[in-house]
Amino acid sequence: MIYVVMGVSGCGKSSIGQLLSAELGVPFYDGDDFHSPENVAKMSNSIPLTDEDRFPWLQSLAEAMVNWNQTGGAVLACSALKQKYRDILASTLAEQVRFVYLKGSQALIGERLGARKGHFMSNDLLTSQFETLEEPDNAIQVSIASNPNEIVSNILQSICMPYPIHKVDTEQTISDKQLENILDQFIEIKAKSAKRILILPPDITRFYSKAGFISAYLYQQLKDKAEIYFLPALGTHDPMSDSEIDAMFGPDIPKSLFLPHKWRTDVKKFGEITSERMLELSEGKLDYTMDVAANKLLDEGNWDLIVSVGQIVPHEVIGMANYTKNILVGTGGSDTIHKSHFLGAVYGMERIMGRIQTPVRKALNEGYDQYLSHFPIEFILTVLGKKDDELKLQGVFCGAGEDTYTEACKLSQKLNLNLLEKPIKKAVVYLEPSEFKTTWLGNKAIYRTRMAMADKGELIILAPALHRFGEDMEIDGLIRKFGYKTTDETLQAVKSDEQLANNLSAAAHLIHGTADDRFNITYCPGDGVTKAEIESVNYKYAHYDEMIQKYPIDKLANGWNIMPDGEEIFYVSNPALGLWSTKAGFKED
Repeated sequence: MIYVVMGVSGCGKSSIGQLLSAELGVPFYDGDDFHSPENVAKMSNSIPLTDEDRFPWLQSLAEAMVNWNQTGGAVLACSALKQKYRDILASTLAEQVRFVYLKGSQALIGERLGARKGHFMSNDLLTSQFETLEEPDNAIQVSIASNPNEIVSNILQSICMPYPIHKVDTEQTISDKQLENILDQFIEIKAKSAKRILILPPDITRFYSKAGFISAYLYQQLKDKAEIYFLPALGTHDPMSDSEIDAMFGPDIPKSLFLPHKWRTDVKKFGEITSERMLELSEGKLDYTMDVAANKLLDEGNWDLIVSVGQIVPHEVIGMANYTKNILVGTGGSDTIHKSHFLGAVYGMERIMGRIQTPVRKALNEGYDQYLSHFPIEFILTVLGKKDDELKLQGVFCGAGEDTYTEACKLSQKLNLNLLEKPIKKAVVYLEPSEFKTTWLGNKAIYRTRMAMADKGELIILAPALHRFGEDMEIDGLIRKFGYKTTDETLQAVKSDEQLANNLSAAAHLIHGTADDRFNITYCPGDGVTKAEIESVNYKYAHYDEMIQKYPIDKLANGWNIMPDGEEIFYVSNPALGLWSTKAGFKED
């Protein structure tokens, strides 16, 4: 095998490559030593190389790699920033070449370059290198935030045990025992030597995600070897109660290990998305910067490993939930949360939901890659689907790179997108009491069905546990003040009302929760919210007890139902687990 240690200048290719070659017992070669004098002269004068400069150099390396492989293998340090460069390097050996990508933020690598002496690559070329970099999909990827010995240890573990781990089973589904085996492999590769671990699970609103099971299993397997803390990715939600923690994670984890995320105060800004980029992403509608921020504990905890656990499912704000959203929104601050949500709202929910790449996703991924990728963060992503009318785990994806997110999304699109032949004239959606207590969460019933609703149709939302509108009392007040009016009315309110302008996630939520007078929405709470309150925010009202008699959920199947009086309805037992649209209404990525 030839192991090509790649990445931008300053990431440590040569030092890591030399350590790796010593561990593997094979020679080390530095690709820079094979440059022509003309290339060296250019780089010494801060002149970027062209592809015409690089191609002969890459071809000579590919030819040398054949000889090195015949004598037992080698480790080569080479930037290999573009896929076509890597294709040339692997052209002569194919499966006998593995790339090792040393990943770090531009800020971190810039600091290291500034401290380097006697190297012809200046810091002035770093921006150009990051612009050129095309991150590999199939490389061994390691963060450079650790010390060199730990980095090499991680590489060796990945060589011995393939990583990332992508497990899919849509026929038999993945059992708890199989999930434990996957997690054991994850622990062996990524957590075996970790002494301080932070786990970022979702809260009770993702109860069915298997994130509670995964987080508790990691804790039980690692608690005797490491300090472990939990920082639930709450976003703007209330901290989890003790009973919710017990329900989701079991009663055996000390409550003191669960740290509340306070989105207004406990956040550190790491960088920002420029106003120019926000203008581009919003198609000229939003002219402001957006913070790239997360809970300060990520930076201050001296963690050996941070594990972000969560479910991939269609999402109204970003397209597909989780991945970098779990970090920058789940543990993010007001600026990031407000502006990312508003970006999604003004771009248009119908253009976002169920899509893998959207303007909001691009903003969060770009911010994460530039400012947070040096943290030792690994993602464990789940995908659930209906099997025999029950939710079953059908995909588990462990990895640090965007390819792990993308592969999970492809499975979620297959399992969680429900494309209908005809629009729905009447939909009945049930909100599970333990999961949905506010319209802030319950309006998933609107988000996830709106692309399937017929014009002048009716959406009936059975909400027995509804007791207020917002998860946060300030946002609850804003919802009561402005109501779920049309998009144009809300956008005008943002322009004229300073309080709403300073709470753009609330404005986005109001836009997401409107039918824009295209179809009717009837909310059916128990006694927690009154008729007057429901009607004051621009919804129709019926009491839950009355509507459950007319639409008894224990007799309804998910999907189309014909009622005793001949009425046809479409029933959804949990809106969080899918996206419904007509085939004509959903355009694929």
